[in-house]
Amino acid sequence: MKNKIKEILKKYLLKTDKIVVGVSGGADSIFLATILHELNYKTVIVHVNHNLRGDESDKEEIFVKQFANKLDIPIYKKKLTNSKSSEVIARDKRYKFLRKIKNKVQAKYILTAHHKNDLIETIIFNFLRGSGIRGLCGIKEINNDLLRPLLNISKKEIVNYCKKNNINYLDASDNFQPIYTRNKIRLNLIPEIENIFPSFEKTLHRNKEIYDDFQEYIDINISNWIKTNVKTCNNERIFSLNTFNKEPKYIQNEIIKYFFSQKQDINYKNILEIRNLLNKSITNKKKIIKGLVFEIEYDKIRIFNQKKTTKKVLKKTKITFNGTIKIIDKLLKTHTDKNNIYITYNKKSLSIPLSKLSNKTLFFRSRKEGDKIKIKNGSKKLKKIFIDNKITQRDRPYIPIIVDEDDNIIAISTLKLSNDY
Repeated sequence: MKNKIKEILKKYLLKTDKIVVGVSGGADSIFLATILHELNYKTVIVHVNHNLRGDESDKEEIFVKQFANKLDIPIYKKKLTNSKSSEVIARDKRYKFLRKIKNKVQAKYILTAHHKNDLIETIIFNFLRGSGIRGLCGIKEINNDLLRPLLNISKKEIVNYCKKNNINYLDASDNFQPIYTRNKIRLNLIPEIENIFPSFEKTLHRNKEIYDDFQEYIDINISNWIKTNVKTCNNERIFSLNTFNKEPKYIQNEIIKYFFSQKQDINYKNILEIRNLLNKSITNKKKIIKGLVFEIEYDKIRIFNQKKTTKKVLKKTKITFNGTIKIIDKLLKTHTDKNNIYITYNKKSLSIPLSKLSNKTLFFRSRKEGDKIKIKNGSKKLKKIFIDNKITQRDRPYIPIIVDEDDNIIAISTLKLSNDY
């Protein structure tokens, strides 16, 4: 059993690497810390007292401290003050502290003592809550900075090893009470399933391997799709709705999931809401899910983080001849010859005869309500020109309107020149 763990650790670690291991005082984490010590890994123990079981939680903290001292392993502890935290909040606080210590001691990985039975519970839990193929893969052996080397070892093997080698540990009283969902799965549901399907555990692990292979295939394809089709501009991701809508619905779902972090924990209902928005492709419609905005802009979708922003406008600013001005995130460049001033902006250019400019001065500003530009047979509202050029309402305030000293419109950026010029 120790050799199995040794082989897994060799895949990811050198003996010179420092590692952080979360130790609660239970058999699993005490076993893991002991094995790491016996294999001479540079280990740092971290214990979080969740303060959920009063004196029992305090006794666990003391026990882990004594265990670390006995093995001469450095230990960092933290006692949480809010004893009424939910399982999810408590877990987040625990991992936050683990990562804080990992960074402090410059460790390569955080190791946790999740084992084969935890993997089974997780797969069942994910299946029942409807988490899809990815959820049926269960717990990963390696996930960013988390390493779980015990996933091929059962709880029974761990307990037997501890007993055989006189390794003391503590059993948390709430592990044997059906008060949490996972406890109910472990104590009530799994024994019933095993009564009906004795080979349930082997079947589940075989299915997990199939799901892992399938998910790997999907991940590779989604990554290639993102690289090929998604452009990033000013912290926004943009891609063609037409390209997206040609994909099968399952692939569409996976593309949507790609843009959310694991922490955001979106559900199938969230995915359907976004997919329906993208399939309908109605301009200016948007959906905000978990702080992420999906906004339709004609034949494209923009994805960006929701922010509280004040509406900015471009103040009336003089344009320097033969110079460059930065406007938001783009450059407006000018140069002149004897007869014209040439303006380049957003990869387009136009020229304005100098003879038609009073005082030889130009300015730019944001659009104003009711702005019009001269065309061949009269004038046209800027709003209609923006629509014709598929410029979204979101971008319109940042399009530089070029005017003269008297605020007469000479050009709309480099999109359209007034008929007077």
